[in-house]
Amino acid sequence: MSTKIFWTKVDEAPQLASYCLLPIIKSFTKGTGIEIESKDISLAGRIIANFPDYLTEDQKIPDHLNELGELTQLPDTNIIKLPNISASIPQLKAAIKELQSKGYKIPDYPEEPKTDEEKKLKERFAKVLGSAVNPVLREGNSDRRAAASVKKFAQKHPHKMMKPWPKEGSKTRVAHMNQNDFYGTEKSMTLDKDDVINIEFVDDSGNVTVLKEKLKLLNGEVIDAAVMNVKELRKFYAEQIEEAKKDNVLLSLHLKATMMKISDPIMFGHAVSVYYKDALEKHAETLKSIGANVNNGLLDVLEKLKKLPDEKRKEIEDDINKVYETRPELAMIDSRIGKTNLHVPNDVIVDASMPVVIRDGGKMWNKKDELQDCIAMIPDRCYATIYQTMIDEIKVNGQFDPATMGAVSNVGLMAQKAEEYGSHDKTFEAKNNGVMRAVNSEGKVLLEQKVEAGDIFRMCQTKDEAIKDWVKLAVNRARISNTPAIFWLDENRAHDREIIAKIKKYLPEHDTTGLEIKILNPDDAMKYTIERTRKGLDTISVTGNVLRDYLTDLFPILELGTSARMLSIIPLLKGGGLFETGAGGSAPKHVEQLLKENHLRWDSLGEYCALVPSFEMVYEKTKNEKAKILAETLDQAIGKYLENDKMPSRKAGELDNRGSSFYLTLYWAEALSQQNKNAEMKERFAKIYQELKANENNIVDDLTSVQGKPADIGGYYLPDDNKSEEVMRPSKTFKKLLMKIISLFLIFILISCSTNKTKNELIIFHAGSLSVPFQKVIDEFEKENPDVEIKKEIAGSIECARKITELKKDCDLFASSDFLVIDNLLIPTYADWNLKFASNELVLAFNDKSFLNNEINSSNWYKILLNKNVKYGRADENLDPCGYRTIMMFKLSEIFYKEKYLANKLLDKNKENVRPKEVDLLALLDAKEIDYTIIYRSVAEQHKLKFITLPDSINLGNPNLLNYYKQVNVSSKKKVRKIINISGSSITYSLTIPKKSKNKRLAIKFISFLLDKNKGEKILQANYLKSFLPAISSQYDFLPIELKQFAQREL
Repeated sequence: MSTKIFWTKVDEAPQLASYCLLPIIKSFTKGTGIEIESKDISLAGRIIANFPDYLTEDQKIPDHLNELGELTQLPDTNIIKLPNISASIPQLKAAIKELQSKGYKIPDYPEEPKTDEEKKLKERFAKVLGSAVNPVLREGNSDRRAAASVKKFAQKHPHKMMKPWPKEGSKTRVAHMNQNDFYGTEKSMTLDKDDVINIEFVDDSGNVTVLKEKLKLLNGEVIDAAVMNVKELRKFYAEQIEEAKKDNVLLSLHLKATMMKISDPIMFGHAVSVYYKDALEKHAETLKSIGANVNNGLLDVLEKLKKLPDEKRKEIEDDINKVYETRPELAMIDSRIGKTNLHVPNDVIVDASMPVVIRDGGKMWNKKDELQDCIAMIPDRCYATIYQTMIDEIKVNGQFDPATMGAVSNVGLMAQKAEEYGSHDKTFEAKNNGVMRAVNSEGKVLLEQKVEAGDIFRMCQTKDEAIKDWVKLAVNRARISNTPAIFWLDENRAHDREIIAKIKKYLPEHDTTGLEIKILNPDDAMKYTIERTRKGLDTISVTGNVLRDYLTDLFPILELGTSARMLSIIPLLKGGGLFETGAGGSAPKHVEQLLKENHLRWDSLGEYCALVPSFEMVYEKTKNEKAKILAETLDQAIGKYLENDKMPSRKAGELDNRGSSFYLTLYWAEALSQQNKNAEMKERFAKIYQELKANENNIVDDLTSVQGKPADIGGYYLPDDNKSEEVMRPSKTFKKLLMKIISLFLIFILISCSTNKTKNELIIFHAGSLSVPFQKVIDEFEKENPDVEIKKEIAGSIECARKITELKKDCDLFASSDFLVIDNLLIPTYADWNLKFASNELVLAFNDKSFLNNEINSSNWYKILLNKNVKYGRADENLDPCGYRTIMMFKLSEIFYKEKYLANKLLDKNKENVRPKEVDLLALLDAKEIDYTIIYRSVAEQHKLKFITLPDSINLGNPNLLNYYKQVNVSSKKKVRKIINISGSSITYSLTIPKKSKNKRLAIKFISFLLDKNKGEKILQANYLKSFLPAISSQYDFLPIELKQFAQREL
């Protein structure tokens, strides 16, 4: 049975590197039982997926981000996530423009929506803005550290980017507000019960506006509300402008407009408007008329000026330039083109920019392209002070030495959209003076903040389950590494006080004997950590979500030269794994160099390192020895890659990303050829290693000779796959050798097959509701038949049938959750017979967190579902029998309860929660995205869900009520041509062997095992399916003779 690793298709340099690396990985994993499947979470991909109604069928792609989000709720999910663009508005607009130029009729982004349609468009685009990906995928807490081989290499070969701090002293400092910022205004509380709240704005006249409604909160959850006072913010900016001018230092602003996509662009805009006040106020009316938006930076203003007549445009540009005569110099992003720190909000990201200031001796680049002291403005005090603490320490003790620094790893609280990084949908700019408040279901005000017009209100959530898991992860890491673990929390901050109380509650649940675990305020934690790292000692920082982000750039940039070499392991709460591969902050510059001179200096070391624990997880979950071998040998190859210094050079004509990945391939093949745990892999890769080594010089020459001239990849946000692959895989010799790895495996399989005289692969398609029992049957069958490898595809039964009839996919055995799917879609063209083997019934499932779960019963369930505060989910009637059976159940309920229009009322509610198959709904239920779902009883029992049984007259579980069920029917339209009207019937599972099965003998053997009362049938019963003994068939005469002993003719 194969295991999937999901590889994310992303943006910029990491994606370009993937065009080279992914074929290598797929070649090495061929024949190991591991499949690599790509999922597109790029900015362009997210835009396309969210606007299918504007596109042609050929242009549409699935919502892969949503699919991956659902997969995080499953125990075996294995995802490798590369850095993706967290889009600012300028990036979003640029991506839209590129898509439009390629024929995608994506609508323009409405910055200032006026009509209801424009407002709805802006809401849709909000799903792809900022950090749209991380909150969906990060369903676990973060364990981020440098791999041992990477840290060892960094100390042996320290990076040369460290610049000394001037001995004569430095004027550089961090500037922050001292009052009325988020830190100073924050209020926090822990809930003592589940609740549903609204966020409201009440103006000074008492008028109430609901800003967000029906926000579900859980017992034990920590919630906060804070306000950034804009008058105080602008006063702060004005003061720092004067200070910078007086001290003759550069002025710089450090925010995170990508992750904090609502609050930080507004704060950025105020900095632009204060600095350029004279010019912007003078031309305010003109700038408003052309839609200039300072929240998008000065560059947006300059671009919008192009709409004006040349004379007016030049007048405003001249006035903007005059500002520089009286203001302090700004830190530069690119002095060659005059691009300042205030040009674009996403150009200076605090977690990437501040470490570079410290690394560069407390300096930033000025307009003369020289380094100069600076004031670094970080307005909010929540995290600004840690950087000043580090600067103060360095001014006393000097710059760090990468050769001797200890390692600072991190355990970060980020599961379930924790803290500020999950606040986007609860952040609002006050339109007038008044109060913003959180009001619960009983009308009680939980939190409130006074606001003035323009103030920024922000509410955050942190779930109890996430905190509890975070504490456990911190203790585990401290024990495994024998390293002190320090919680960075400020008891003077309202939110942190609540978190500290949680830590004190949960720490005693763990054995901390012999461990050093402390809670220190962030400044003291920074001092403690620096003291240890200067001594060469390691320390674990245990932090909230934002500090996790900041510290896992700060220390790696100082220790390793880049945070891209960090390994981020996220044990998902439901048992799977998410493996992140490093930061992508420099990715745009790397693409720029590739386009200019065909040299990609992106280092894929993060991707290499992430693959190791990903393979290890495959082994832990499946005991696949080949996965363990791949992990061990790849780790060896990475060590040799580092030792031989095969990282990409910054200069064209030298080794770049493509050459680095070639050397990883060479060393990996060498390690595989030297291992003795698997003879086939050893033999295969011995041949490959010999040929790679023999062709080393030719391949490296192929990869470097193409450099020095422009490269065409067919787009920035949506590069052309063929062009990009051609650019990233220029060596025909290397490509042929990778293909040879696959060829050698296929030859091995052919020899093995000719020796054994039989094929050993069985392909099973089956309904999602059969996942648990069939997996157990498969496990037992493979134990009895160790030469057999079973591959399964799980989908809704109609979708499975379509794969056979329309997509012509290979299938040896198909098990459907509705016998009519086989009868009507496969027989007689694609199958000869249909064997009914089990039955089921529909139930309404929920969990302890479901709203009104203590009130629901078999008499009032439909009233509960129709409650405005309740969300329910159902399967798609066009893809899954559970979906159309749910509709049948609703129609039967209308008759049974004598409630007119009940079915339509239920179907019109919560359409957004329709999913391809009923097991997909379990992830939504577990994530508290829905309260209830209609699923099969066996699925509810298998997953230990609470459920209510429904009357036989509506649950479709009683074969004796077949005629009663036939009163209703359902139309199934999409992608299905044969079934138009489906009549009500009892729930009956059936199976068949398609006519084009390539392994009918093995399929018959499997069915015989499944129907054996001492084997498979016992497993079905144990998993709450009502199995038939014997099975029943209307096509008894067509059954294979071996199966007739398990069947009887249907009367």
